[in-house]
Amino acid sequence: MKLKEFTSERVERVSVPAISLYRSNGEVRFSSLLVNALHITSGSRIQFFQDELNPTDWYFKINCSRGYKVTEKGHDKRLSFQSKPLVMAIIDSLKLKPEHTPVIPVSTERDLTNDTYALITHMIL
Repeated sequence: MKLKEFTSERVERVSVPAISLYRSNGEVRFSSLLVNALHITSGSRIQFFQDELNPTDWYFKINCSRGYKVTEKGHDKRLSFQSKPLVMAIIDSLKLKPEHTPVIPVSTERDLTNDTYALITHMIL
């Protein structure tokens, strides 16, 4: 057996660009790493897409006219928007348990074919 030590000095936080989905209020929250990597700001518009042939595959596009408007909320100035129908569609397509609040990593590499970023749904945290 090889034990890895965790103390207050040793614990590392895993941080990846990601979105968090909140079933209770339909909030889609952007991690600070994602905000910085993709230059998302308050007022940005985000549009989501589901691959109809592979329904667990989701993508989003930034700064499109028909997207959800990102706002700054809370004392921590987090960037998010609310859409319970979208949150539930993503959660339902991934068949997540009701008690799970998913944190979904996001690729910061833009797909040049359709100008979108992929949610990495097979790596939900």
